[in-house]
This record gives sequence, C-alpha cells and structure tokens, in this order.
Amino acid sequence: MSSNAPNPERILVVDDEDGIRTALQRTIARTGHESFLAADGADGLAQAAKIRPAVIILDLRMPKMDGHTFLRRLANLDLDSAVIVSSADGEMDDVIEVMRHGAVDYMRKPWSPAEVVSAIARAIETRERRLRPRTSDAIAAPPAAAMQQILERIQRGEILLPSVPTIVHELRELVVDREASIDDLVKLVERDQALSARVLQLGRTAHYAHGKQMDLSGTIARLGMQTLHSLVETVWLNGCFLPKDPRYAELCQRIARFGLARALAARSLATPAKLTGTTGYFSGLFADAGAAFLLHVVVEKHETPPPPEACLELVRDHHEEIGAQLLKQWGHSDEVVRRARHHHSAPATRGRSEPSALLCAVASSIAAEITGDTDLTGAMPSREQADACARALGIDDETRSKCVAMAATELGAVLQVL
Repeated sequence: MSSNAPNPERILVVDDEDGIRTALQRTIARTGHESFLAADGADGLAQAAKIRPAVIILDLRMPKMDGHTFLRRLANLDLDSAVIVSSADGEMDDVIEVMRHGAVDYMRKPWSPAEVVSAIARAIETRERRLRPRTSDAIAAPPAAAMQQILERIQRGEILLPSVPTIVHELRELVVDREASIDDLVKLVERDQALSARVLQLGRTAHYAHGKQMDLSGTIARLGMQTLHSLVETVWLNGCFLPKDPRYAELCQRIARFGLARALAARSLATPAKLTGTTGYFSGLFADAGAAFLLHVVVEKHETPPPPEACLELVRDHHEEIGAQLLKQWGHSDEVVRRARHHHSAPATRGRSEPSALLCAVASSIAAEITGDTDLTGAMPSREQADACARALGIDDETRSKCVAMAATELGAVLQVL
C-alpha cells in the first residue's frame, strides 16, 4: 500500500459486482488508504460494525439488500462513517432519499478514478468536521438553547447542508446552453424514471393538456424548458426536508405549498418588477428553504424536539440567513440569494423600495388568497399594503385577478405530481 495519504483511513466498498470492487480497490490503494470489500449488504454491515470505516462506498442497486436498506440499518450501528453512494441509475428520488438517510455524496456510474479520489477526499473531510469537539445536543435544553446549538453546528460544518443532485446541475446547464435542444432535455429526463412519470403526469393535467395526450418528447416541448426546470427544482426541494415527526411534517408541507403558490404568482408578475420569470419563480419558491431545513434538523437531531409552535418562533428569527447560505451553496443567482436573506423586510411603497421586494409582498398576498393559508415563517403584508405594492409596480386589479386565477390553476396541477 502506498503512503501518500498522511493519515491512512479504512474504506469499505459494498458492491455486488466483482469488477467494480476490484477497480475501487485499486483506486483506493493509490490514495494510500486501506480498502475492505463486501459483496452484499449483510456482509457490509458486519464488516462496518467490526472495522468502523471512515468511508463506505455503497452500491445502491444490490440483490437481497439494496443501498436504501443498508443505510437505514447502518444508522443503528452508531458509526461515524461517511457514506458515498454509487449507482448507474441516478434517479432524483434516489438522490434525495440517500441524502436524507445520511449519505454525504453521490457518484453516478460510470465514474473515473479521479472522481472516486475526489469523492473520498470530500467524505473524509466531512467526517473530520463531524468529529471535531462540539457541544452535546442537549436534548432537554430549552428551545432557544437547542436552536442556538443547531446554528453553531451548521456554522462549524457538523450539520451538512444538502447538495444539489447531478440531474439538477445538468438541467441548469442545459437551460443556459443556447445550443440545447428538446432532444437533449428528453435524454436527460429519460434517465430518471420517476421524473419522467411526473413530467408526463403534469403534461396530462387539464392546465397543460388542452385535451391532447402526448409522449414524453411532445410533453416536454409543450411545457417548455423553463417550466420543466421549475418542476425539477420544485420536486427536488419538496423531497429534501421531510421530518419524521408528523407535527413538523405538516408544518413543512404548509410552508412548501405556500412557497409554491408564491413562486407561481411571482413568475406571472415578474416583468413589472424587472425580473425574469425564472428569477421571480425561484425567489418565491426558495425563500423559505431555510425554515424547512431548520425544522428538519430539529427533528432529526433531537429525540424529543421542542413543541412545533415554540420552535417555529425561533425559526422565524434565523431562517432567512440559513436560507441564503443554502441557496448560495446550491448555486442560485445573487438576486435569489438576496431575496431569501431579506424576503420578510417590509417593502416601502414610496421612495426607493426595490421592485423585487414589492413583488414579494404582492406574490405573498396572492399565495395567501389561493391557499387559504398564511406565511408561517414571518409577518405578511396586509391586503392594503400588498395592493399598494402592486400599484407601485403598475399592476392593476385586472392583471392581479388574472394572476390569481392562473396561479391557482397551475398550483392545482403541480400539486398533483408532488
């Protein structure tokens, strides 16, 4: 074994293909780390309990015990292993699921040795951050103290912000590529069976179908690149944060539904605010991503989380900054990041208030109207204030009414596929 790793670590490979195990063993040897091999999930769990590896490279598709089951059972072993999942499928639902269950990275087969080396380095770095001395979770701590500890652990890198799936990255690149075609989009979507089904389902809703049934290519052509992009980002965001506690799950669902309604309204009214429809949509959709993330973390990191109402009060104080950190890491535009950081700032309807702030107030008012709910994460403008913001943007009552009708119809269509 080579000695180019300053602190050699144990790396466990769990994969049912002999060729894959051999290739990974050779690559790991070149890094100076020590490899251990398992041909199935049961053997992998037994070895993990015995050798306590720093990193586990896990195949997602295996007979008898798949990678999802392995991850759930691994959680019961109380190890500090950083798990890299490897799969040829790369479906977005799989990416979301494995990240929710503790995986730190996702490699799509076929990967190169350089990609493996980089993934191992990132996994080891992640594990080291987790193991740095830290304050205990203080399960019985008051809500304020518990939330402060969570914020400190996020800042130290001990609680990881979820990563963007590969398919979302690739779609973003296609969206800005002037040479990209419908065929390119179809090929990307076809790689993910669950996403393909959702796209077809959306295309068959009354809002988009117009009485016609079409195949995947025709559906994508009808939806258009921007609508497809919005759908993919929405599906991924809605799958990121799903607390197991039903009380918190309901809060997250309400936050997500309100955010989607706000996004649809902001997209249709983006032009008066001098924004593109895509920027308007993502500013509305991702504004409360920090709130959903914090609620998810509270449940996952505390056996007895504080009452939802008390926790929500504290989330309101911190979710804008955490959300901005998330969106910056996820590669969103400066405008989307800035709106997440300040979306609860009260807009002035006179003077020098930014158009995007005025738009957020109008879109939030419309979201409340079509969902029958309120923004759980902070104060909302009154209807009178929102109307004043609309007038400041030059949005008349007729335009607003059309937006309400369109956003309500589109909300119903998108909710059918989430």
